[in-house]
Amino acid sequence: MYPTAPNRRVLLVGGAVAAVLLVAVGGVTAATMAAQDDRQGQPPAAAPLPPDAGFTEFPATTSTGDTPSPDSTPTEPDTEPSPDSTTGPEAEALEQLEQLRQQDALTMVFDGRFAAQLASKSVGIVDPLQTTAAGSHTFTAADILAEHLALRSAPSQGTSVVLVLSTDFGKRQLYQGSPLWVTFALGDFPDREAVQRWCARRFPELAGERLTNQCTVRKLEAHP
Repeated sequence: MYPTAPNRRVLLVGGAVAAVLLVAVGGVTAATMAAQDDRQGQPPAAAPLPPDAGFTEFPATTSTGDTPSPDSTPTEPDTEPSPDSTTGPEAEALEQLEQLRQQDALTMVFDGRFAAQLASKSVGIVDPLQTTAAGSHTFTAADILAEHLALRSAPSQGTSVVLVLSTDFGKRQLYQGSPLWVTFALGDFPDREAVQRWCARRFPELAGERLTNQCTVRKLEAHP
């Protein structure tokens, strides 16, 4: 509900694939993208981050502040080879992600409403707070799909979980030249505090940086 530094790349909920990923600490870039919301036109506070997503509200923190979120912490170098995304399971995962995105586009409205960002990832992104089923911190397209499907199929606490690309709204954010797959929980959130309360209920096992890394406040804006 969720990117990371040069090594983090960010959003993801469905049935059988859910077992592929340990979602408990998901959403690497959920906090990274939101951390830039309150600092439009300013350089990132911690590690080099992707360009401003155009989400106009709130750093990724459950308290006040202009401090960078834990998700802004520099991550380990991505030294693992990336799977070929043009054939096999990776291509199939990307195709399924795109199908979900197109399906959810019919219900998406970018009008400044509040939402919970649960994940935000691009292929090859690294998250030191989250581990794939294979034991890696580097996420493939299949891992991104598994995360989204797990989030999508879990109890939604009165929300609907959707998938978009970071280029579908705001300032069309790219991370190292690639769009991010972003998972949002949409609900009746009148303000940021309502989203924060929902995040705490949705992930009671998480606290502090792990909670803000998994679930953060976003304000959904249309393209400028």
